[in-house]
Amino acid sequence: MPFASAARPSLALGLLQSLANRRGHNCCSKYFNTLFARLLGYQAYRKMADYFPVPLLAGEWVFSQAFYGQGISSWDAYERNVLDDPLLTLPLDSRNLVQAALRHTHEFLQLCLQSCDWSQYRMVGFTSTFEQTMASMCLARLIKRQHPNVTIVMGGANFESGMAQPYLHLFPFVDYICCGEADVSFLQLCEALENQASHSAPPQGFLSQAYSQTTHPPKLQDMDSLPYPDFDDFFRAVRHSGVDAAMIPMEAARGCWWGEKSHCTFCGLNGQSMRFRQKSTGRVAAETAYLTARYQPQLLSFSDNILSRDYMKNLLPQWASDSEASQTRKFFEVKSNMTRDELVLLKQAGIALIQPGIESLADRTLRIMGKGVTAAQNIALLRWCMEIGIEAHWNLIYGFPGEDPAGFGATTELIQKLSHLSPPQGCFPIRVDRFSPNYERWQQHGFRSIAPVRAYSHVFAAAPEDIAQLAYFFDYEHAQSAALPELAAPMRAFWDLWLQHHSTGRGGEFAVVETGADGCTVSDTRFNRRAECWQLTLPETSVLLACDLPVGPRRLTPHQKETLESLLRREIVLECGDKLIAAPLIPQSIREQFRYVPNALSDENRCSLLQR
Repeated sequence: MPFASAARPSLALGLLQSLANRRGHNCCSKYFNTLFARLLGYQAYRKMADYFPVPLLAGEWVFSQAFYGQGISSWDAYERNVLDDPLLTLPLDSRNLVQAALRHTHEFLQLCLQSCDWSQYRMVGFTSTFEQTMASMCLARLIKRQHPNVTIVMGGANFESGMAQPYLHLFPFVDYICCGEADVSFLQLCEALENQASHSAPPQGFLSQAYSQTTHPPKLQDMDSLPYPDFDDFFRAVRHSGVDAAMIPMEAARGCWWGEKSHCTFCGLNGQSMRFRQKSTGRVAAETAYLTARYQPQLLSFSDNILSRDYMKNLLPQWASDSEASQTRKFFEVKSNMTRDELVLLKQAGIALIQPGIESLADRTLRIMGKGVTAAQNIALLRWCMEIGIEAHWNLIYGFPGEDPAGFGATTELIQKLSHLSPPQGCFPIRVDRFSPNYERWQQHGFRSIAPVRAYSHVFAAAPEDIAQLAYFFDYEHAQSAALPELAAPMRAFWDLWLQHHSTGRGGEFAVVETGADGCTVSDTRFNRRAECWQLTLPETSVLLACDLPVGPRRLTPHQKETLESLLRREIVLECGDKLIAAPLIPQSIREQFRYVPNALSDENRCSLLQR
């Protein structure tokens, strides 16, 4: 249901459909989100589904109005209490989209209801992640009214763990709710319904109207035992819809190996399933080949929270050596402390798009987050990605308790020096998400209070205690939260300018453009800097290349420190925390003209630059 992205199929539905079919149950998947995208207009739908701040719950509010009418909220109240939030305000043109979507809800729901004979189904299940719950409840209620014998089931991230319980009494037409992974328990529920055992207790991990106590679902242990996901129904749905369905999801692993060691304080992903589990190299390679051959995607988007370290050793070299596999463009989330050689391997393996988990360029903030990386490492990765030709998606997040107020100005100055690199996709205050350490231990992490975001009271006709239990997003107060809009204003203003220039190809460059026997030439045409062209001496070039990866200034000799000063003054090398990092791109063609020892700065005899 809306507002899931219309450009990709659901991995959850694809897996459950394959599991059920393999067990002999006849089932299909319906993608009514693609229908709503046609009614609203694909670009308008994409903006709402993919770019609106999720805590505003705009998509949920639209279908809440269809469910309740104006009994719990009105446009004026929602706009005043939610959309005018100083941290997450929504521009006027975007607000018009919300109202346009509202005008299509009745027609859309009737088309869904009339699209088939719902009585032919024993069970109708809805998956809800982010803003799909109220659209699902609207259609589920219509189906149940016309066909009381159809079993209604809900599942997905919005019902994780204890969040599921309030929905049973808020929406009594819902028969079962899954509160976690369903790979095992969904088939058990199917068999129970076929055997007319609906009166007995539901499988572990499911709640029902008669059995509302939360139980933990069985966790899938053998990832290789999963079938390949079935996305055929999605591609039938979009065949004549005008939706650009160029991407399909794939799963190689679940959980987060870094989160098992150090749970990032803001991260609420994985819920109760942090433990890292992965498919074997052979299985991932075979599944990749199968999905690519069957659906011909322009991008294979891996749902993994973090790239497995094992895959770096075995799977990626296998893809890199396979001409067909390496041509399939892939997306992975990775940790941002990767080396340049590892990034080159990613590129060779066809991983052309990554989300490296860069959420800050301030060391103190990164320590508060528990990221396990430094700002200089983040900068190095962004620069290497541009050099190698990997697209990096990242965000700037701010507003943590204990964050240095002076850090906002320092970050603003720093990003102005990095304007040749790919800008962040977003620049937003932190969210407090359920299951994150910031939620679980909010007082310990410096928050004075947390409460469900105000949008929930405009979406659900529920008591405060129910909203507190079903909510995933939380407002917060801490010592400097009230000052965040003012503190972040200059940073956000430059980010917006940065984003505009790069999106229109006007960002400019800052790069080493040629080399000679006496050093190299650096060209600077960044949009926010005066155009410059510098001829670096051989010692300056040597220090620049040595700062290709983060290095401490204490490792420099006095002579090298003198050379360094000229590079710092021209912002060719940057001081970032207690590290030095090169700013301009050093393309591979330039690198190949030199051989140098990047970690040998303490040895003057070994750090001389030698032309090949």
